[in-house]
This record gives sequence, C-alpha cells and structure tokens, in this order.
Amino acid sequence: MNFLAHLQLSGDHPDWIVGGFLGDFVKGRLKGQYPREVEAGIQLHRKIDRFTDQHPLLKQCHTLFTPELRRYSGIIVDISFDHFLARHWARYDERELTTFNTLILDILLKPPIPLPDNAQLFLQRMVSRDILLQYRLPEVIPFVLQKTSQRFSRDNPLSHSGEQFVKQYDALEILFCEFYPELEEFARNQRALLAAPK
Repeated sequence: MNFLAHLQLSGDHPDWIVGGFLGDFVKGRLKGQYPREVEAGIQLHRKIDRFTDQHPLLKQCHTLFTPELRRYSGIIVDISFDHFLARHWARYDERELTTFNTLILDILLKPPIPLPDNAQLFLQRMVSRDILLQYRLPEVIPFVLQKTSQRFSRDNPLSHSGEQFVKQYDALEILFCEFYPELEEFARNQRALLAAPK
C-alpha cells in the first residue's frame, strides 16, 4: 500500500502514525533505536505490506497489466489504491479527508524523533504538492506514475503506465473495494497484537 493507506491504517496514536510513515524509509532490523510506539508503527507498516503482497486479490490486480509492466505492477497498484481510498474515503473513515490531512501533517511536521533525510525530503514534497488530497483526482495518478518512474536509475515503462491505469480503472476500483475492508480488519488485529504488553 502507499502513503495514504498506511497513514489511515496506523490508528490514532501520533507515534504509530510517524512509524507508519517511516515504514518506507527505515530498513533493516529494529533494535530499539526509536520509541516503542514508533517502532510498532514501522512493524505494522511492514506487516501490511506483506499481507498485501501475498493476498490473492492483489495477485489478480497484477494480471490486469501488460507483460512489460508486470514487474512494476505493485507500484501501480499501490498508487492506484491510494486514489481509490481517497475517492471513497467516507466509507473507511469518519473524518473528512481534509481534516485527516491536516492532522497527519501536524503530526509529521512535529515528530518525536528527527526524521531520516529521505523521509524529510518526501515530507516536504508531500506538503508542497498537497499529495494526500491530490490523490482524489484520477487525472493526477498518471502524473504521479510518471514522476515515480524518474526515481529509477534505468529506463522503465512506468512513465507511460498511466494509460494502463485509465484502461483498467473500473477493474482496479472493484478489486480495491473488495480488498480494503479485509486490510482494515487485518490492521486492527495487528495493532492490538503489537500494542499488547510484552
């Protein structure tokens, strides 16, 4: 899943939210270098990614794309699913998306720990481009995919994968709406397990 989903699935504790955000930037074994709740958020992020990668519905999503895009289909699906989450936000969260966005940025801009440089850089882009709110717009997703393609050192087909997103829009939306409630339940259960006293 991408940033909006991870932030929404992190629960209400600010440190868990910071950990949910850091999950894509902190690699390797956690050894107590962060506060317990931040590490729990990172662990939850990793568990969500594993659950998502192994889920049959996500494997079905990957088959929607042309063979040249299959290697990158996980990226396309992650970004697409953030769009559908933003589009159907009221189904999954009682707060307005604009309210949630403000809350998240307030937390991430005043974290309990210094953010790694790569996370800080992305956060600056997230604020300047209003990414979490912009994801609601379907026309933004091809642009996001094109920008994502530029992060790779070698040529890749992501730069024109927006055409496939548009072509498979309805099928992706159906699969998202079937999958996300399962992911929410999984995340709730994992938050309870990770929060339990050791």
